[in-house]
Amino acid sequence: MEPIEKDEIGILPPGALGVAYFQHLSQRVADRPPKALSLWVREGSASGDAFRQDPHLHIRGENGVRHTLDIRGRIFSGIAACAGKRPLPAVFLVATLPDQIIGVLKDAIAWLESIWSADQWLPPAPPPFPALVLTANGIYFQRIRQVFLELLEESTLLGRLPDLWPEAMPKLVGHLVRGVTIQTGLREEGPGSCVYRPGPPGLTRLAGGSAAIRQALAKELTAGDLRFVDLGDISPTRVEFDKAIINLSGNLLGILAATEQGGAPRPLTIAEILAHPVSSEIPRLVGTVLRIGQSVRAYPRDYTLDAAMANLHDIHRHAAQHCPSSVQRLVSDFQCGRLRRVIPPTEQWLLDPLLKYARAADLAPERIYLENLARTLLKRFGQLARMTRNES
Repeated sequence: MEPIEKDEIGILPPGALGVAYFQHLSQRVADRPPKALSLWVREGSASGDAFRQDPHLHIRGENGVRHTLDIRGRIFSGIAACAGKRPLPAVFLVATLPDQIIGVLKDAIAWLESIWSADQWLPPAPPPFPALVLTANGIYFQRIRQVFLELLEESTLLGRLPDLWPEAMPKLVGHLVRGVTIQTGLREEGPGSCVYRPGPPGLTRLAGGSAAIRQALAKELTAGDLRFVDLGDISPTRVEFDKAIINLSGNLLGILAATEQGGAPRPLTIAEILAHPVSSEIPRLVGTVLRIGQSVRAYPRDYTLDAAMANLHDIHRHAAQHCPSSVQRLVSDFQCGRLRRVIPPTEQWLLDPLLKYARAADLAPERIYLENLARTLLKRFGQLARMTRNES
């Protein structure tokens, strides 16, 4: 049995973003049949236990029509546990939260250790390993890549893998790719099951990893209007900062606009957010992220605020009727009484790294501005959480 199935794409986990990818990759495009897809849950996850009891995906389309997919035989748990039992997909779209990525890396390395100990990989042949496309929001790729290298070094030191230098290590690190995406999706928890609402097919930009792998991924994963684009030598951190500007201006400021009047949050579109007084904060917010990005060399010193604003304006123009995912999730969680006084993951995984970089570069005005934004956001969620408790 070959350790890698070259024509299969794995999606890990089947959460809101993962199911959106699954839905769009499942579609027949022209004369090409749907791609071979599998869904993977993290070991020990509650959602994984739920899928083992009921292996079905409940999906509500953009037209409101709900349908159910039987995924028996297509859903698996534990990458490492599959060693010797079935091949791994050649590609994993990793749509976990950022703080769960290291667990995925450990699982994949444990699988490689099993392959080596079973003589299914015999150096100096290239190591069999899936491409891991990291699609979660946030600013984290440089750190994750360093952790991946350290984990591989540790495995070598402990004798669980052979010496990976000079050939194997660069090849393995080249399999780690950043996928910065505007693909959206929501998950609504209901009685007995979850219903997934994939957003329309979006764009995912690929950076980092090896050039050959990025090029192959862009070709393999693009399906109709679902697009994956190879960004070439552009820094993954630069792409993350670009996405941070988009997310913070649409999602974070969108939350503030949607909750300003003190009642139930409203599902505002980008156009409505831009017409709201909160949009006056956008130039200051963009300038703050830009200066922090320049401090860590994500942006060159000659990249101007005008250029950053022009890029953002173009994106907003194409997404004018889109309701940001964080605003949609806020409205849904409020209606279901699930809100808590915490900053949501999408915003937390942008604010935390930006604040860390601002402190390291001694950018006091930028740090204070972001801390105030975080406090305002936390206050709004506290107010809404109290409202849901009082109404229940």
